[in-house]
Amino acid sequence: MKTEELVIDCDGHILEPPDLWEKYIDPKYRERAMRIRVGEDGFEYLEIDNKRAKMTQPGLLASLGGMGKKVEDAKKLREAAMSGETIKPEQARMLAPKPEDTYLKGAAFGTMDMKERIELLKQEGMERAILYPTIGLLWEAELFDAELSAAYCRAYNRWIADFCRDSAGKLIPIAHISLGDPAEAARELERALDIPVMQVECAATYGLFQPRDSIAGRCQHPLAVPVLRIGQHLRDASMMHDGHRTAVAICFSNRRLR
Repeated sequence: MKTEELVIDCDGHILEPPDLWEKYIDPKYRERAMRIRVGEDGFEYLEIDNKRAKMTQPGLLASLGGMGKKVEDAKKLREAAMSGETIKPEQARMLAPKPEDTYLKGAAFGTMDMKERIELLKQEGMERAILYPTIGLLWEAELFDAELSAAYCRAYNRWIADFCRDSAGKLIPIAHISLGDPAEAARELERALDIPVMQVECAATYGLFQPRDSIAGRCQHPLAVPVLRIGQHLRDASMMHDGHRTAVAICFSNRRLR
């Protein structure tokens, strides 16, 4: 008997609301919540623990939800340059980020709204999407306070569970767990596994695992052991996902996708 194929987006991303961490973080940490601010240069920037992020360049936040915006234009300019055609400065400037290009303006269809994302799945002929964070891939490389990192993760996990809860199983959230404090990471893993819609991502900070380390080396790091001991008993295979200058993310599945 022929089985109908189940097409799943296994690397879907969402854009977190700018006020996510202010709304969902534990009250104790609200003053240190992650935020999007506007700098003196007019560009938005990410604020982490009341400090301006150093690794997010001006204009980056506006490009996070692009899903290919300007890629075709850049490709045409590159091909023209390689063919010997003269590229005018104003053509190149059209692709450069501008202060008026903001995080929210750059959000494509389906990046911030659950119903839109389900409609996007339908348009693309897919049944489900596994959702990873976006801003969540940026901040761990700059925050070395394990306690606050854990609080950021808990806030995101609460929000993403709410985001996906009414999607009838079509949107599968990946919880974000920092390995800075192994014991707390294991506790958050256990908590996340109790949320019916949730699967789990464990990301380690740049300061703990260097990007040059192999995936095998990262997974064998002592900080990962408490989490891996829990994950190894889950019934499905794990997945891997790299972050922005961070270590590999180890993604456990606590339920089947069919």
